[in-house]
Amino acid sequence: MGDEQRKLLRNLPLHIKLELLFGDKIVKLLLEHGSATSIDELLNEDYLFDMMQKADADIMCFGHTHQPYHKTLKRKGTDIIVEKYAINIGSIGKPKDRDPRGCYLIFKLNEPEYKAVLVCKSW
Repeated sequence: MGDEQRKLLRNLPLHIKLELLFGDKIVKLLLEHGSATSIDELLNEDYLFDMMQKADADIMCFGHTHQPYHKTLKRKGTDIIVEKYAINIGSIGKPKDRDPRGCYLIFKLNEPEYKAVLVCKSW
């Protein structure tokens, strides 16, 4: 990688947040390296839920651990069960799933369930 590519990577935003409108429901999607606060934190389910709650995100896509997965995180609210979706999209390089091929995510939001469907494929 040359200096130009390094400069480009250094200038990318730390977080990207999208609000997706489905009928009268807004789904808030957060794109991160790994954490809304740091690039080297461990990401257990309680921590992920709390982080997403603070960031006001329904779905978070990240790569940090280099192990693709989709977790549905649930907590009981005052009147309802609050669901959030943590989706690790995999990585290129440093494979920790013992598969050296790159991995990517095809993200599809289904209406009306608003569930995230993870399809992780390697090439």
